[in-house]
Amino acid sequence: MLEEAFPECLDEKHKSGRRTDVWHFPNFGGREMRDMSSVASGVFSIRWLPSLAAAALTAMVGVSTANAGHGAGGDPYVFTNASGVGSGDRLWSNAANWNQPEEPGPGHVAWINFGAPPAIINYAAPSVGEFYVGQGGGDGGVVVTSGGSIISGVGSAAVGSMHLARDSGRNGTLLVEGTGYLQLGALGTTGQSSGGTLQIGHEGGTATATITNGTVFTGATTIANTGIAAGLPAANGSLTITGGALNALQIGVGQNNAVSSGGVGHLTIGGDATVNTVNHIFLRPGGRGNFTVDGSGATISLNRAGSTGFEVTNGSVVNFNADSGGFSTVNIPDSTMRFSGPDGIINVDATALGIGTYDLFTFGRGYFSTTATNSWSTENLTFAPGLSGDILYNANSIQLSVVPEPASLGLLAIGGLFGLRRRRRA
Repeated sequence: MLEEAFPECLDEKHKSGRRTDVWHFPNFGGREMRDMSSVASGVFSIRWLPSLAAAALTAMVGVSTANAGHGAGGDPYVFTNASGVGSGDRLWSNAANWNQPEEPGPGHVAWINFGAPPAIINYAAPSVGEFYVGQGGGDGGVVVTSGGSIISGVGSAAVGSMHLARDSGRNGTLLVEGTGYLQLGALGTTGQSSGGTLQIGHEGGTATATITNGTVFTGATTIANTGIAAGLPAANGSLTITGGALNALQIGVGQNNAVSSGGVGHLTIGGDATVNTVNHIFLRPGGRGNFTVDGSGATISLNRAGSTGFEVTNGSVVNFNADSGGFSTVNIPDSTMRFSGPDGIINVDATALGIGTYDLFTFGRGYFSTTATNSWSTENLTFAPGLSGDILYNANSIQLSVVPEPASLGLLAIGGLFGLRRRRRA
């Protein structure tokens, strides 16, 4: 053990039995080293794990900046739930649940892959470099609940990211609830993250992210994004927002690799959720990008200026499900809506609605298409008995019109005549 081999190097004030010891080595100017990346400054730190003594000895004589953001021996911070495997408290704050002496901090890489149930963040956790949830050794999950907050990337070399199920066959989950707060990357002048990434399913993984309340800030959000290289396994992912707020730079839904088959992304917005993007929502082609709006209580704003704010590609699917208040409208105030493929599909459930005209999309700069069809090629519309309708493509909006069926109009007219005759006879 190091304290036996080099007792003269152990700082007296740190001989207290703590798991983190500070060492002084003459070859490093006799000063402490607390960051693996700061060898040049003469500062060196070893986070002591008995099982990694050999790695620590190696690090003592040959440290590289590749170890920055990791713990002993260059290992990442791995959540083990070791306070009781399978029945531990699952708390992020409990040092016993990590393979390092404490929970991860600025610049560290946090791995959550010990399987179910998920790790719980219920306090103001230190910021981390990035997250990997469900990768490598196993599946994983994270819950950010009331009282919990965590930031990734701020104050470290990493830009801030969370990867859910990045490996083939792995599963990753994220739940933000209550007053939970998750921030990926530094916030820009627009209030959204300019550099962080939320990756929901990647390269064969299957991921589920859910926001029921709380607040999430992120940059680029990708759902079921396999990547652009040929031959990568298909990914699957879903993001469901039923409350709270998602503030994103942009959202891409569905497979990103045209040379791979399979892989489907779902983005569902409902309840009283608020979704704001600086740029756009883009639905990938071939049925891989699916977008659903449930009810009328959500606020959806796509704030890209002067370009495409919402793009419907070949074979992508859009679903609107009304409640008695109508639909939650997708607002694109300073941009356009684009149809870039001829085989887009829209499904509208209007069985909760009466006669009237209801907004689905509004946009400040019209809509356009790169094909001959400025519309969805397949419109599946469901109405209450006796009603029918159509989708209206207007200069600055797309609406659903609900009217009586022709047969119902005839019955109403006949009923009116009989009523008139009765009144005259009276």
